[in-house]
Amino acid sequence: MADTGLRMNFAALKRADPYAREIIDSATHVALYTFEENEWEKTNIEGALFVYSRNGEPYHSLVIMNRLNTNNLIEPVSKGIELQLKEPFLLYRNAKSRIYGIWFYDKDECVRLATKLNSLVKESFKGAPGENMAHNQVYNPSTPANAPVDIFSMLSKAQDDFNSNKGMAVNKTDSTPSRAPDMASQS
Repeated sequence: MADTGLRMNFAALKRADPYAREIIDSATHVALYTFEENEWEKTNIEGALFVYSRNGEPYHSLVIMNRLNTNNLIEPVSKGIELQLKEPFLLYRNAKSRIYGIWFYDKDECVRLATKLNSLVKESFKGAPGENMAHNQVYNPSTPANAPVDIFSMLSKAQDDFNSNKGMAVNKTDSTPSRAPDMASQS
């Protein structure tokens, strides 16, 4: 970790997660969206994204180091997460059945990080006897970007959770897209 920027990023990451061990990959600028009330809403979380390893369970996580306020997103990368790539967005459903979209300023970073996260999710299944991976639909880098995505099942699962959860604050004052693409109307 001879690079000064990498050391500074790691120090900031350690403040957010004391169990952080090593930065695996990163994206320079992303914005977080949430799926609420059958539509995508931009949250007040955007900044650099880091995928990193940890000294304890879960052994991998991602963090968006928020440039807008002190509210960072830390998301465990484990077998409970489902990923879908829809450039320049990486859509995911977490273990709590909440659906998010991460918008990437750089499409190449989006594809690279989707591939890395996909391999980490698959890795989380190793050593878990009796687990069936078929119920988790994970982004496959060999699938063409224009192939139909199974977002409908993700959206219907999230709809049930929405009725009992409150949405995150919306910030529409910057240059990032104010809405994620309308995934529900695509087939």
